[in-house]
Amino acid sequence: ITDPHGLIKERSFSQRGEVIVTTLSREGQLSQRLSPPEATDVLCAHLSVETWWYLRDRRGWSQTRYVEAMQQTLKAMLLA
Repeated sequence: ITDPHGLIKERSFSQRGEVIVTTLSREGQLSQRLSPPEATDVLCAHLSVETWWYLRDRRGWSQTRYVEAMQQTLKAMLLA
């Protein structure tokens, strides 16, 4: 199977985000500020390779700083 645009990989990444958001929602931990689809978008955007690459390679962030920032940001945005 050829996937010149990376759609299979992207769909899989998005589906993993949906599973995380669905679990948070089911357990009553998802913030009401975002709908589940919006929360999935936020999660996937923050954890995308492009975001990681920009912060690590273009802005010089360490891996530790990246992980800490994503944890803090996503907790603040997604959790109730």
